[in-house]
Amino acid sequence: MTPSAVCREGAVNNLHYQPAMPGYNRRRAEWRVTAMCIAASVVLGAATVILPWWFVFALLLLPILAFVAWNYPEIAVVGIMAMLFGAVPEALMPRLPIAGGGVNLEDLGIVGMLLLLLIRRSGRVRELIAPVGGHLPALVAFLGVAVVSAVIAIFYKTAAPKDVLNEARPYFTWLLLPVLCLAVDNDVRARRFKKWLFALAVVLAAGMVLQSLTGVALFGKGRVWSSIGVSGEVLRSTTPGMFLMAGGLIYLLAAYAHGRHRFGVWMMVFGGLAAGGTLVGFGRGLWIAVIAGVGLLALQTRGERYIRLLMVLSVGALVLGGLVAVAKPEYLIAASDRLLSVGDEVEHGASYGRRKVENAYAMAKIAQHPVLGVGLGGAYKPPEAEYANFIADTRYIHNSYVNITTKLGLPGLAALLWLVVSVLRRTWSAARDRAGDRALGFAAFWIAFATMVVTAMTQPNMAAANGVGSIALAIFLAEYARRDRTTGGASGVPVEVRHG
Repeated sequence: MTPSAVCREGAVNNLHYQPAMPGYNRRRAEWRVTAMCIAASVVLGAATVILPWWFVFALLLLPILAFVAWNYPEIAVVGIMAMLFGAVPEALMPRLPIAGGGVNLEDLGIVGMLLLLLIRRSGRVRELIAPVGGHLPALVAFLGVAVVSAVIAIFYKTAAPKDVLNEARPYFTWLLLPVLCLAVDNDVRARRFKKWLFALAVVLAAGMVLQSLTGVALFGKGRVWSSIGVSGEVLRSTTPGMFLMAGGLIYLLAAYAHGRHRFGVWMMVFGGLAAGGTLVGFGRGLWIAVIAGVGLLALQTRGERYIRLLMVLSVGALVLGGLVAVAKPEYLIAASDRLLSVGDEVEHGASYGRRKVENAYAMAKIAQHPVLGVGLGGAYKPPEAEYANFIADTRYIHNSYVNITTKLGLPGLAALLWLVVSVLRRTWSAARDRAGDRALGFAAFWIAFATMVVTAMTQPNMAAANGVGSIALAIFLAEYARRDRTTGGASGVPVEVRHG
């Protein structure tokens, strides 16, 4: 037998014979694996009886979530925003009870993501946070006043711990800003993040329309209730993600006006969904913000492109209006009633009357406590029998600025105004930066403008988690757009390209 034949024969034999490791016993190893499986089954079985179902479900999902967060943080952060903006049904998002109150899963997700990313991006944290550094002085001042208020409330027991916790929760949502900066650290992740974020806006828009048509509450933290029209009853739908949803529409319009997108099927489909979602919300503040956004586009768009945009909008409005008139004309009647009832609402409306009562009590408390306010969790008015089922009645204030001043005092108002000016100035600067993605910059400016100015007069956006999350997203997107020097609108941070 030749040497080569011997080698081949030895190689074949080695396929069938592998020497066992010293001390290895196959049967014993099989028993160990079986015992571990039985033990795991017993533990999980007992857990399903002893622990809440959602806790066991979270334990099972934890390895998968950790894998996604570590390898695809830009997708994980969109998942957190999906929970924050109500795209996840509330039944799947139980609260973790703490101090008589509760912590939401998105709160834990933000904190967990931040800790993970601080480890993942160690050595680059300062570099990645630097783009939003211009906002930090005002933001730190605002959060510092809130922290002092919470500490005083807990130390001097001016409010129940659960009320302090519930009103402090939205301030923790500002941690979403560094999470975004650390998660989207290169061009590949930036493109992926933008696609997933736009997909979330599509889901929110489609869900708003479906909620109104079916009467089934699809969103967590959203509502569906009746809005009476002249000739019938239609269902009003809401979502905490309304600023992202409408912001997606504004981005499409700005991208078309700047020649970055052509008018096509995708623009018609999402534009129609977003317009429908905005309509069925019947929120006059959001309607005004969208109309103002279209008007502000004229300040940064060439004349012929803007005229073409107005023509497209006119045709789209006629087509969408015609479809609604044929399918369910009650929506158009209800929308008309909503627009024309502003004067009647001011004179006789229950909602406006409630806000007047709130503001009167709040102003009296501000006069009594101008420096410290009533503190986070503090009540500012006596309970009213009409709102007995609303447990936050004595603490809730619709107007964002009155809310912050009542809770945090005049220092809180001053810090908030500083932050508002900083955010609007820098996002508008990004929208006008010709070297970057002006369409995305304008969408970021619009989200900040709608959240902090237009709707802030009737909603406590700056003291609500969804409002804070929208502002944090707007800040990040503005810097993301400012640093995009490509025609595709990919990057948002000044770092090297790392694939994966």
